[in-house]
Amino acid sequence: MSESVKNVAPLIHPDRLQSLQRIKLLTQQMIDHARAGDWEDVIALAPRQRLLLTMFFTQPVPAAEADYVLSVTMDLKRLTELVLSLSDRERTRVGNELHGMRRAHQGVAAYEAGQTG
Repeated sequence: MSESVKNVAPLIHPDRLQSLQRIKLLTQQMIDHARAGDWEDVIALAPRQRLLLTMFFTQPVPAAEADYVLSVTMDLKRLTELVLSLSDRERTRVGNELHGMRRAHQGVAAYEAGQTG
């Protein structure tokens, strides 16, 4: 975050600033859980994140807050993209694991068929 954007933060109403900080903290928690492979926790936190974002943006962003809110929003976008990237990686890993299990099952079935035939 640029120095000029950091200086804008005090112009934001404390409640709105706290809301942004809560959203960012929750998003970071989602990343931490994703990195740890705790996908149920990521899924459980996602609706809360969505609700906090919706509540924050229910009201128009005052012009005095625009630069700071944009900066935080871009950070949140980057963090959310990281969660999505981690989930894509996990989906691929699980898919590969399932594919390997199917092939192993087919091999066992072929072996057993050869033993009884």
